[in-house]
Amino acid sequence: MLDRLRSAAQRCSLRIALVGGLPREILRCQSSQRARENLFDELRDIDVVVEGDAVAFARELYRNLPGNLVVNEDFHTATLTTDGVEIDLTSSRRESYAAPGQLPDVDTGGIRIEEDLLRRDFTINSIAIEINPDHGALLDPLGGEADLRGRVLRILHTASFHDDPTRLFRSLRYSIRLNATLEEITQQSFHRAIEESMLDTLSPERVRYELECIGREERWHEIWAVMDLSGILHSLHEALGGISAWWTLEQGSSLDIVMRNQQRVLQGTALEPWLVRLAWATLSMRDTYFEAAMQRIGIFPRHIRSMVSARHILISVPERLSSEMPPSRIVDLLEHFPREAVALAMLIHQPVDDRGVSTRRALLNYLEEYSQVHPDLSGHELIKLGIPAGPAIGECHRRLRDLRLDGHVTTEEDERIVVQRMVELGKPGTSPDEGSSD
Repeated sequence: MLDRLRSAAQRCSLRIALVGGLPREILRCQSSQRARENLFDELRDIDVVVEGDAVAFARELYRNLPGNLVVNEDFHTATLTTDGVEIDLTSSRRESYAAPGQLPDVDTGGIRIEEDLLRRDFTINSIAIEINPDHGALLDPLGGEADLRGRVLRILHTASFHDDPTRLFRSLRYSIRLNATLEEITQQSFHRAIEESMLDTLSPERVRYELECIGREERWHEIWAVMDLSGILHSLHEALGGISAWWTLEQGSSLDIVMRNQQRVLQGTALEPWLVRLAWATLSMRDTYFEAAMQRIGIFPRHIRSMVSARHILISVPERLSSEMPPSRIVDLLEHFPREAVALAMLIHQPVDDRGVSTRRALLNYLEEYSQVHPDLSGHELIKLGIPAGPAIGECHRRLRDLRLDGHVTTEEDERIVVQRMVELGKPGTSPDEGSSD
């Protein structure tokens, strides 16, 4: 792919360079901060800055590197997806901020790559590797390589966090991932931005994006803890402050183990791992403020509803729920909740005793088995057998399902015998045993 990039740049007489995570991670490999073997597995996107028209370059590249090309003329960007890899192409640019928290004004006229690097968030991300014409040359105008080797996170100027407060989130994400410390001026600027409520300038959507990125990090629970201790969470919403006092890092790791072991549950719902982690981290919040806090951080209404229902399940159901109960009783307790909420409750519930283990097993049994059980007889067939149309059909179906769940009937013929008995007893909405007690 790099050869194709270089050839396309030569044909267009353009200067291009790799930027973003790939140059940084290549340097980390060279300094033994990470293994070389999994570099490609973890970084399946390539960021390329073009000194000139990135859209025209993207179309030229597309001629010799087939895939799916998406162009944004207004922003002078394009993305070419090929062989499972995203190549993001951007014209080199200069940015300015009219007000804190707003998206920047962009100038792409005659901007060199070295100047483009000066607009970025941290010195470790202000590194590029030239592809054409000086193939392989390291571009490092701000000493990012030295900071990377020294595990130091440094902003480019003192107003960095004020210009773009999302950098507050990214500073913690990078510091945990890279085992880096914030340089002194960076640390002072970080705390000043929080004290001056710069996070208030961010829209809920931009906050959610940063939390999604954090929720995909391997050490996400450490980042959440530091967000809490640093005051970021309290600044977003006062009810979020202090939540990390209710859980431990070990419990966060246990949640990850549960998610790895329950991939089928995750795949069977709209739940993403980052959202499950967020729901777990915020479980201790009081219901009074929960929805308002979730709205502030941009959680979609459907996900808020699932989180609220999952919280309700874990508060109201566990003392009545056990894997030793008849399956029909478990279904009766859980069927009124959305399936996504039951799945979320099962994933974030962390047992502390045998009762808790039994509760989780009951939730899992419901998701994987009990909720899939249905009678074989259709409503039309029930009417033919003598059940009157209307509510009695639904009640009869429920009774047949319960009998199947508890193992009392196993075949369609068993169901017919039960229904016929119901009709004979004149109790179309009850089981034979209930009818015979009259």
